[in-house]
Amino acid sequence: MRILEIEHHGTRTAVLTFLADDEIARLAGLPPQAIIGQVDAAGRLAVNAAFRDFLHQVIATAAPLDPALQQAAAARGSGRLVYIDDRVPAGLHPAPDEDILGWFQVEAGRIVPGSYRPNPNHAISGRHGLTAAVNALRVPLLQALAR
Repeated sequence: MRILEIEHHGTRTAVLTFLADDEIARLAGLPPQAIIGQVDAAGRLAVNAAFRDFLHQVIATAAPLDPALQQAAAARGSGRLVYIDDRVPAGLHPAPDEDILGWFQVEAGRIVPGSYRPNPNHAISGRHGLTAAVNALRVPLLQALAR
């Protein structure tokens, strides 16, 4: 992730994005969904709602295709499968609420299609840093932006 200076409505603004220059060029610009947020002079991040919504849309469609998540669903059997941000330090249990991206419903060892529910308390920037979900979902995020 990196900070870029962009011009927005005639004003220079610092924004945080997960895109590299070549990706921005392929997309013919910086899409609003790829702006994690605006960074003020003190370095504080104001999260972009369009990014948050986009991230959860991609999680809802791409995460259930992940073999590791499918394996976790098979082991779970039924109930709720919590999707935790990869930024959480290993061995920290339970994961803090701000580090839970959302959850899927599981029945008979399979993720129920369309069952993803985002956690309204997930923090894009939390005690354990910025969300690492953009790393785990980089390819699906880029594919969704290209559509």
